[in-house]
Amino acid sequence: MEVDILSVALRQVLEMTRIPSIFVGPLGVPRHIWSNGVPKCTKQGECTFMTVVRDTMPMGVVIRRTPGVTRWAKWSWRAVALLPGAGPADWRELRREGEAVEYHAGTVTLELHSSDTDGYRVTLMSRTPSLYVVLDQEADAPTDMPYNIKMVTANAYEGQGYAESGSNLVELVPMPLTLIRWVHEFVEAHHVEEAFVKRKRDKKRVDLHEDGKGDARIRQTADVFRAPRSIRENNQ
Repeated sequence: MEVDILSVALRQVLEMTRIPSIFVGPLGVPRHIWSNGVPKCTKQGECTFMTVVRDTMPMGVVIRRTPGVTRWAKWSWRAVALLPGAGPADWRELRREGEAVEYHAGTVTLELHSSDTDGYRVTLMSRTPSLYVVLDQEADAPTDMPYNIKMVTANAYEGQGYAESGSNLVELVPMPLTLIRWVHEFVEAHHVEEAFVKRKRDKKRVDLHEDGKGDARIRQTADVFRAPRSIRENNQ
């Protein structure tokens, strides 16, 4: 418990003292990069500092509404496109084709962390690199706009975790080429391969057969711990 308290205290101090760098990225969008030291403490109380870099970009999400295919669902909703660097929006209609309507449902912040580059690499190596868009359905939301954009992530492990939970609607939306390049450059700059540690093989023999010997303090005519098979073999 003392280690946890120390870790939290160090994080709070570093959070107050970190300095952001602001620059214009490849999409012409101002981005914030944060860099600070995050303590990693063992149960023995030994702490080391790991530099974690965080890059952010505003990400608009386009959701398409189409008529439902069953009588129990009037409408069907899908996240279909991304708008890197988009400004704020609240279900602004973009296009209408008959009963199908596309909305700029909202803009959230896409974050990249140098500690999560393994998940980004899995995303980039997929056949169609995509962002995971997590939609949260609000109980008191109007029926024509029932979803709230909870988050977007390029971390395949994080996205799969939300998908497996079953409590949210998770959509895979293909990334534009400029966004793929941005994630790729971040991974190239901050990914660190972890050294492979080979486990030592246990030399204990597990293929030897040893029948039970029973309790030497108890007088008995036969070994009560012997397997039934060995008893049958001795009686033959």
